[in-house]
Amino acid sequence: MEIGERVFPKFLYFFLRVAGIVVALIFFYRIRAVFFPFILAGFLAYLLHWPVEWLERKKINRGFGIFLLYLVLGIMIFLITKFFLPSFIKQINELIAVLPGYLNQVQEFLDRQQAGIDRGSLPPEIKKSLLIQIDSLEKSVAGILKSLLATLWGISSHLFDFLLAPILAYYILKDVHNLKKNILGYLPVDFRDEAIIFLKVCDHVFGRFIKGHLLICLTVGILTGLILYILKIPYSFLLGLLAGIMELVPYFGPILASIPILALALLKGKVLFIKTLLAIVLIQQIEGNVLAPKILGDSLGLHPLTVIFLLLCGFNLGGVLGMILAVPVAAVVRNLYFLFRWRGNSLEVDSKNFGKV
Repeated sequence: MEIGERVFPKFLYFFLRVAGIVVALIFFYRIRAVFFPFILAGFLAYLLHWPVEWLERKKINRGFGIFLLYLVLGIMIFLITKFFLPSFIKQINELIAVLPGYLNQVQEFLDRQQAGIDRGSLPPEIKKSLLIQIDSLEKSVAGILKSLLATLWGISSHLFDFLLAPILAYYILKDVHNLKKNILGYLPVDFRDEAIIFLKVCDHVFGRFIKGHLLICLTVGILTGLILYILKIPYSFLLGLLAGIMELVPYFGPILASIPILALALLKGKVLFIKTLLAIVLIQQIEGNVLAPKILGDSLGLHPLTVIFLLLCGFNLGGVLGMILAVPVAAVVRNLYFLFRWRGNSLEVDSKNFGKV
């Protein structure tokens, strides 16, 4: 009887724990939309914490430093809005107006290729294969446009979240040290050193990745926009912005960004297409052989074949966002593996001297 009495409370306690976890998961899943502005705020705070820490090292009060940084960013946004936003909106309106015409030109081009294949003397199997490829290309272009429109609509539907994020980021930046202490306080004492090491590894990898890639994106975007403007490619500002954003995706991003640029150039003429192609190749050579080695170097420590494999895995798991996150996440896992393996071999690595490794 005593054994049964001891087993039943244990079973009841286990059942209540499992039920509590299930209820908590269901609750958080139902309110998942609430987390989006906090995730945005966390990312914004992470980007801004470097200048805030720099200002604090210059003996500037943290709260005033955050206010000063927000003031500078506000002035920059105002200037961009005043001088560049009208041109940006104008190019978008022009693109929306002429997009049906461009799509008709593309359709006519594909129809001509299809008619040429039908009239040609190619074997039936090759003809069938080429026609299938053209049809697949049409569907791919339609899918890309549909995905782009869905993304733009998704961004516009989260407008309030984007406006709320800077306010939340201010409080995160202001109380970040207390937040860290409170979070670590919930962890068991034995795991706190490992948690600090994990956070430092993540900050080390993601910090170098984000700062380096943002600088590369800015440089490539400006360079692409200027060259396209010189070549008189329409919508050079929009295409430069697209090229800069797509630089976030290694290897495949620049290729995807070059497709609409080359398509517009081809519609304007073969000579302009060749000039544009040479310009894109030149920009990518500068990015691959000058900017990336100088800015990023081998900080992630991953072989190019491994990077390509990770990008494909990331795309299968999470689309474009998965491709962007795949490489730094893998670098974090790799660094943690070696770090804890070294700790297992009695190497003196702990939360205090991690930066010296």
